[in-house]
Amino acid sequence: IALNIFLARKYGMKIILVSGASKVEEMVDPLSLVSLGKILGMDLKEAKESASKTLTYIIEENLKRKEPGWIAPGIEVVKE
Repeated sequence: IALNIFLARKYGMKIILVSGASKVEEMVDPLSLVSLGKILGMDLKEAKESASKTLTYIIEENLKRKEPGWIAPGIEVVKE
């Protein structure tokens, strides 16, 4: 997994830390995910972003794709 993180950094990919839970009882708190990121070689800032901000960013981008004016990343229909 540490090698995957290294390669993701090298090629500029966003890293997401998630629990993969399918039930409420299996969920893990964000601090545990940040700790896992630290164990895997991430710095504190990167681990925090991977457990929260990156996922929020991806959700926002996917919601933009559902808007009628969206064509492709960076291209949108602008109404005057």
